Amino acid sequence: MKIKIIFFILVVTIIGCNNKNSKSIQLQSNRNDSIKVENIASSKNVLDLIDSIKGPKNEWCYIIGNRINDSIYSSIRILSQNKDTLYFIDKDVLKNTKGIDVRAEFSAFKILSNNRKELIINGVDSLFHAYGDNATITWNSSKDVFETEKY
Repeated sequence: MKIKIIFFILVVTIIGCNNKNSKSIQLQSNRNDSIKVENIASSKNVLDLIDSIKGPKNEWCYIIGNRINDSIYSSIRILSQNKDTLYFIDKDVLKNTKGIDVRAEFSAFKILSNNRKELIINGVDSLFHAYGDNATITWNSSKDVFETEKY
């Protein structure tokens, strides 16, 4: 519990600074606290802070998403500490900074696991039933991108 509190305070400290020339949206934690995040285009104005994951140079990146219910999200993003989008998951596509990583046709996504080195998700249909294979998203240091593991 102390780690979550420390992480939340760190996030508020890092991304709480405002840049007046950029578009701002609200980011909420599960505790109903909110902080501002800059430079994120979203159809909704509120995104949930889900967790963090190791990314470039072994730095922590933020996982945020448009929450539908407890573990289902209509979209998910992985942000750098500079608030740049490094990975974007939406109903029809999973994209990294180099372009489309995987095409998909899901109503939403369920987060199955995040062990801080990989994010495992599964697509769900309109009734929130999982279908298809799980997607494991990790940082590929040789390519310098987040990507799904290819088997």
